[in-house]
Amino acid sequence: MAISNVNDNDRVKPNKGTQVGKPGAVTSLNVLLDGETATRRYDFLSLDKLTVTPPPVDPPTPPPTDQTSYGGFSAQNPPPGSWRPYATNSPFNTPIPADVGVLSNSAQLVAKAFANSPVANLTAGVSGSYDWGHPVYYAKTTDLKVRLQATQPWGTNPVTGIQIPYPAGAKPAGGTDHHITIITPDGWEYDLWEAQLPVNGVLNFGWGGRCRIDGDGGCNPGGTAANFAHFAGVLRSRELMARKIEHALFIVLHNTGNTFVYPATHTDGRTADGVPEGTRFQLNMTDAEINAMNAPGPKKTVLKALAKYGGYVGDTTSGNLFGFQLESAQSYASYGLTDPLIAWFKSNGVSTGVLNMAGGWESKLRAVKPPVK
Repeated sequence: MAISNVNDNDRVKPNKGTQVGKPGAVTSLNVLLDGETATRRYDFLSLDKLTVTPPPVDPPTPPPTDQTSYGGFSAQNPPPGSWRPYATNSPFNTPIPADVGVLSNSAQLVAKAFANSPVANLTAGVSGSYDWGHPVYYAKTTDLKVRLQATQPWGTNPVTGIQIPYPAGAKPAGGTDHHITIITPDGWEYDLWEAQLPVNGVLNFGWGGRCRIDGDGGCNPGGTAANFAHFAGVLRSRELMARKIEHALFIVLHNTGNTFVYPATHTDGRTADGVPEGTRFQLNMTDAEINAMNAPGPKKTVLKALAKYGGYVGDTTSGNLFGFQLESAQSYASYGLTDPLIAWFKSNGVSTGVLNMAGGWESKLRAVKPPVK
């Protein structure tokens, strides 16, 4: 740029104390460019050489990077069947060793577990008032914030007062437990019991807590009786559809005791001689024996997980039954979606969408020693 290009709108103003035009000097001048002050450095030995240092400009604000939910998951894009929550060394993700010790009172515990308690069916698509499951929602940081407030008079709850993003449309389970799980983008899982819909920015719940989705699968205090995390041991639709479950199962019983064993840290059991919550049951069958059963494929998939990883007693049922916790269809229904397990069951030998889990294996169940804490 030649100096002749400086015009009335590009007025050169020497800095105070500078000697403009001195041969060989490099002179710094303030230049007014359309209302902006820039600094031009003129080499007066060669007036055609000019360097312009523009004024600092704030960089454009980058788009938020925290809009994505944990793992990018949502009701429309749930975790794949190959995914599982919690750490590899979680009690729920650790296979039972071949030399595991069988409890001396195993036969008595199994008898109590099945006493007047038939094995419950696994019914796809359950939501509404018959849903005692744990619906899971994945929040985005851009979701509206709600403040958590525990309502039970059981002392100070550790998550009361915390603000978390709440996914629009998310609803607790319709059964009397009203469980809800919110997983935030930073990997915290909020497990709430007796949860209500937010009102005026406040989410009231009876009791609950939070745990890490990459932690050990415990949540103390939590939303389940045994203080298992809501996701721990739950049979997900995508896992069943993938025909492989790589974790222990969450077992619910009626005849639970008022004691607990690891990994449980609490109980809602009613009787002194009931099955302690946290008890680990295992199916003592090989894959070959399970494959030989006259049963639909989805049932065999569940039983193979019960043989490899076992199942932990985590909650008490109001009715007499022995059951496995299945993913709540409310996670889908809240957004007008249908639980994909319904169609998959029907195309895999379960025409009614109701999987009969009873028969052919109960006599092979045993109670084994808990994992090392």
